[in-house]
Amino acid sequence: MSLKSTFHPFYLFIFLLLATSIYQVNAKPQRLNSNEQYAKKIYPELLEVRRELFEHPEPSGHEKHTSEVVANYLINLGLEVKTKVGGYGVIGVLNGAKPGKRIIWRADMDAAKFEYHEHDDHKTNSGDIKHNNVAHVCGHDVHTTIGLGIANTLSQNLENLAGTVYFLFQPAEESQQGAKAMIDDGLFDMIQADEIYAAHVGPMPTGIIATSPNNVFAHSRYLDIEFSGTSDADAISIMVNKALSSVVRVRSPKKFANLLNVADPELGLSNPDTIYKDYVLFSGRTHQNKHEDRILFSTELLTSDYQDINGVIEKLEQHIGISQFKDRLRSIQASHEREGVHNDEELIHEANQLFKITFGEKVIQDNYGKIPFASEDFGHFQKAVPGVYFFIGVANAEKGNVAFPHMPDFEVDENVIYHGVSRFSALIEHRLKQ
Repeated sequence: MSLKSTFHPFYLFIFLLLATSIYQVNAKPQRLNSNEQYAKKIYPELLEVRRELFEHPEPSGHEKHTSEVVANYLINLGLEVKTKVGGYGVIGVLNGAKPGKRIIWRADMDAAKFEYHEHDDHKTNSGDIKHNNVAHVCGHDVHTTIGLGIANTLSQNLENLAGTVYFLFQPAEESQQGAKAMIDDGLFDMIQADEIYAAHVGPMPTGIIATSPNNVFAHSRYLDIEFSGTSDADAISIMVNKALSSVVRVRSPKKFANLLNVADPELGLSNPDTIYKDYVLFSGRTHQNKHEDRILFSTELLTSDYQDINGVIEKLEQHIGISQFKDRLRSIQASHEREGVHNDEELIHEANQLFKITFGEKVIQDNYGKIPFASEDFGHFQKAVPGVYFFIGVANAEKGNVAFPHMPDFEVDENVIYHGVSRFSALIEHRLKQ
């Protein structure tokens, strides 16, 4: 996979002119071309928004300034706006003049906790990002900016817009609390929707869109293995770690653990034979805690297949069951399910068809594996509304940015804002009419 951007905007424009002569089914080529032009027009304005958010990162649950920027921008566009939903969540409602579907576009707003060291000299598009160990190293400032750009673009043609678009700006994604908080605060009493979409920046070339059906991330559970009594703690610990090792299933463990390989053309998600396709493993060290009358071992289980969760527990019980400590095993409990993402297969197919016809075959990348060591709370929304969670590339080899979220050298190619606004505006407008 080359990290060089696939399309220069000029060539993309020429391609669209050619595409309009052959694309006559289900879409409106002239309108999509108009969206392209408008996204290009507002790009400088959106850059200012992104850099304002970038320079004022706010952690989960503290997105006060960010939510104010978002609400004011939506109000100036003429949208109906509701604030303080599930914390600092913002909802913007765009009503078209024609009947159609009801679609949600969701963008997360919070920055991430991140430790910087005095010797670091880390600069990005907008300068120094050290703000009390909080920074937009996951790209949520870009997500928010793209969401605002989509709202701006679609609001310019209300007389021809079908249906309703809800723009959902979510707080506290990094803490995995924001989506549920908005729902618990009555989100789906306020709005009813037919489909929901979101996008996250990723280390593909700028503008490339990738996703996969069903779960996108590893299935995760915390496992608590409890034994009665407090004697022989060290011997039990050795036995438990052997039991855990016996159920691990990972190809190329060292390469697997290096998350930069997620984007590798031979090892990563875009390869049908990816090392991230079939695995069972445990994240981090196993923690041992002695209590008054028991010993508790805790770890996190990650699997690519949901069915492996119960299978792992059964194998651990069998392994412990033939040990000298079998009579002291009290229980093995699984808890703390991360909701993850559960993409609708049919909606992915429809979206990919539109992107390919409108922007070219190479704009789409199929993913075949499940991302480990990470998750998303977008799945809470998908329990109520079917939808798709996309990744959109922000890597540019010419600029030397790797663009892998949460890494020390994370840096985005800001051209992704233009691509995200134009492509996802086209998707939403098209889906509203279906």
